[in-house]
Amino acid sequence: MKLAYGHENLTLKLPPNTPFRSLQPRPTVSLHDPGKKITEALQKPIASLPLREIVQTGETVCLLVNDSTRLA
Repeated sequence: MKLAYGHENLTLKLPPNTPFRSLQPRPTVSLHDPGKKITEALQKPIASLPLREIVQTGETVCLLVNDSTRLA
């Protein structure tokens, strides 16, 4: 699997049969208060329960964030 990284690509070697999807960001506008929006999104996610109602003690969570400032 290749990922764009700066002006080059990063190659990831995943174990066989590892499911994955490559997601592309949609164009967006800058947020006035990003911290507030992040808190709102975690407390009231779209089409899901909040993490505090899903994650059990001892489980882990992975949050992926599109950082358009990193585009080449």
